[in-house]
Amino acid sequence: MRIDGKHAGKAGVLFGGLVALLAVLAIAFFLSRGAKTPTPVTDPQPEQTLITLRLGHNMVEDSTMHQAALRFARQVEEKSQGRLKVSVHPAEQLGNDLQMLEQAREGKLDLLLTPTAKLSADIPAMQYSDLPFYFTSPAEHYAMLDGEPGQMLLAKMKDIGLVGMTFWGNGFKQFTANRALQRPEDFRDQRMRVMKSRLIMDQFETLGAKPVPIEFRETAKALADGVVDGQENPLIAIVGVDIHKVQRHLTLSNHAYLAYAFSISARTYERLPPALRDLLASTARELAPWQREETLRREVTLLEQIKAAGVTIHELAPEARAAFAKALAPVARRFEANIGTDILAKTEELRWQALPAEQKAKTLLVGLDADLSTEGAEVGRETWRGLALASEEINARGGVGGRTIRVIARDNRGMPSEGRRSVQAFADMPELVAIVGGKHSAVIFDEMNLIHERGVPYLVPWAAASKLTDNGRQPNFVFRVSARDHDVAPFLLEHAARRGRKVALVLEQSAWGRSNEESAGKWAQANGQVLATTLWFNRGDQDFMPLIAEAEKAGAGAVLLVANIKEGSVFARALAQRPAPLPVYSHWGVVGADFTSSLGADLGKLQWHTVSTVTLHPAPDGVLGKLLRDYSGRYGLRHETTPLPAFMGVAHAYDLMHLLTAAVRQAGGPDRKAVRDALEHLGAYRGAVSDYRKPFDAKRHDALDRTALKLVRFDKDGHLVKAD
Repeated sequence: MRIDGKHAGKAGVLFGGLVALLAVLAIAFFLSRGAKTPTPVTDPQPEQTLITLRLGHNMVEDSTMHQAALRFARQVEEKSQGRLKVSVHPAEQLGNDLQMLEQAREGKLDLLLTPTAKLSADIPAMQYSDLPFYFTSPAEHYAMLDGEPGQMLLAKMKDIGLVGMTFWGNGFKQFTANRALQRPEDFRDQRMRVMKSRLIMDQFETLGAKPVPIEFRETAKALADGVVDGQENPLIAIVGVDIHKVQRHLTLSNHAYLAYAFSISARTYERLPPALRDLLASTARELAPWQREETLRREVTLLEQIKAAGVTIHELAPEARAAFAKALAPVARRFEANIGTDILAKTEELRWQALPAEQKAKTLLVGLDADLSTEGAEVGRETWRGLALASEEINARGGVGGRTIRVIARDNRGMPSEGRRSVQAFADMPELVAIVGGKHSAVIFDEMNLIHERGVPYLVPWAAASKLTDNGRQPNFVFRVSARDHDVAPFLLEHAARRGRKVALVLEQSAWGRSNEESAGKWAQANGQVLATTLWFNRGDQDFMPLIAEAEKAGAGAVLLVANIKEGSVFARALAQRPAPLPVYSHWGVVGADFTSSLGADLGKLQWHTVSTVTLHPAPDGVLGKLLRDYSGRYGLRHETTPLPAFMGVAHAYDLMHLLTAAVRQAGGPDRKAVRDALEHLGAYRGAVSDYRKPFDAKRHDALDRTALKLVRFDKDGHLVKAD
């Protein structure tokens, strides 16, 4: 909608009615959430000591934020029956945001409301609300902040000495400029004022604009002087510094949210009785709907002020919003690692749950059961990306049998118990056709009974333990596009033996380590090789010097290492301190994250080899080359400049998705048992990793064999290249 002088009367009535309708809908939404009636706190302690806490924030006294803070103080005192008093200090009376943040970390300030943007330097995930056009509506955005994604964000605050309670906010951001901004192309060549945020700068660069960082208080002057052409801010900020008096157009975009994290100093939290801790958190949460509704109510008046200043106000039509969402989708992809794959995955899962049944029925659902937040997070993220790239290709060609492929992921955190919960949750989804696994063999082993009880095809794109596929089940529901230890350990031993080296096995004490011990032992016996020794370590071990000394004492001339990134890095740093470090032939656990950055200059002191199924230097051609180009375009990562050690996860998952959809077509639909049977009878497929003649059969559920393995090393820039 456009408001101009010619149609001011009719448009004003229409606009006012629209705003009123939005306000009513928002109020109904918040009331439907049912804020609870405050209940007095019952503290078992007999003493009634008065506790006074200070709350600091940056907003002025007549702001919604301050009025909500005053309500918070009154309700806390009432519910604690006078035991707990909160003094509220607005407008940076106690210091600016960063100063108050430091005071709270030191325990000198008890409670604070902090813009999430000011937290993002220490907690990059707090950029979640800045993702442009990522949320479908304000209601969805609030639901995510109040739900599991918000709780995951708040939990990260403990790392900086705070206890997160909830999110309040200053409203949704809108665009202003001296020309109408109603389509993505309208931003081309516009100079847009931004705060110092890499994500927000990327947002405008993606639209073809030039971002210019300027302090907020200088924004109106910069606009008036023509230094910049436009900016983004909530309505309260636009009016607060008179931006509306120097701009001609306002676009009601609601494209991102200026969220505030409401937190308590961890030091204060620890000295409070549990009942009072809960009282503070519950009161902050209960007031969030009121604070948001009051912000929306005040925005009606702010819009009238903006309109009275002669500003033309535009609303985005649904098709325009969809165009912006499509144009800016790459921003979320590029910042996925910063915000957290686990948080974005949970958001997508909740969106799936909210879809109507008729829309779900048109979907072919694939679940990713992987570690998205701990040691295996990079592999989990790269696997998700490979599935996404394949899905986009398939959906662009019309999907599968008229159904669109959708991937949702659940974070098992590398824990078998969480993995079982994920498998159970996925299996209960009638639209789900298959599950894709993550990095850890131990997790999949623990899920094995459940996988077969529920009859769900389970596809493995990384975990290498041989018995995952050779599991003795009939019918067997586990299929793999990845190496297996039956091939990897002999491959590495053979390369070491060619150089006349007696090898010491250094193995993680786990199912994965034992799988490699078995494979290495069989190969050594069959080939007349004598292993120097077999040494074991546990996850979390920090001292590998005694183990290295024992390997040297046993006469080892090389080490076959089976370790993940954490222990592998500790081992490598210890080995680099030796006068003549033993050459290492490593399983690929160390390439599941940024191994080179964790070692720095120490890597240059080592002869370190590992195994891979793909190499990116020189740049590949064919299907793998196209996949690499598509990956770079989608995620903004160029392999020439950015090492991509876990790209195997992308390539394996990409091939698995194509093989799965071929099986669905062959089965005539998504019936899980029929799809399992079809996977055993697939024909040839030319993939990114291999040209598969017959990927699987009834006896062999591993699509790759030893011929797919390549010995690689890290170059000086951290890229994996073919070893000499």
